[in-house]
Amino acid sequence: RDGVWLGVNPRHLEVLAPDGSPAAAGSRGRLVVTKLHDTGDPVVRYDTGDIAERFDEPCECGRTLPRLKIYGRPESSVAIGERRITAYDVRTCVDADPELVGRKVLLVRDYDGDVLNVAIEGNEHNAAAIERRIHESLGVERVSFTWLGRARMAWGFRQAVDKSEVQER
Repeated sequence: RDGVWLGVNPRHLEVLAPDGSPAAAGSRGRLVVTKLHDTGDPVVRYDTGDIAERFDEPCECGRTLPRLKIYGRPESSVAIGERRITAYDVRTCVDADPELVGRKVLLVRDYDGDVLNVAIEGNEHNAAAIERRIHESLGVERVSFTWLGRARMAWGFRQAVDKSEVQER
């Protein structure tokens, strides 16, 4: 229901583990597409660059095709320890607070490795609750927030930026 859910034909969309083998259902990996239609050129195992996860259990709506959830691209994520945290992951934790829905949220890369840095448009609101949700949902122990006040963030579609870009604001 949340994110991008698609009914997929497993012969044409694959989620691959880092070693190139099929990722287990419920595990994240890289989305690879094959298109063999009678129109246009064939595309065989095109790596889209997206991070995705395949789910084989039936949807609540009754459809029985495997489903796919797309989380974004590696450049829209940060590494925290051994785990890759996507902007989508953090967005779901922030949007759980109705007061924060619609605010721009960015992951901030500072290459510390164990602190998740998040910049949020607007004034501070329920930081402790957001941090608790991030800890519970994502298993991240340390979170740092930068609240950007009234300044509108003009990073377009980017979801992760370097620390120096936020400091310039």
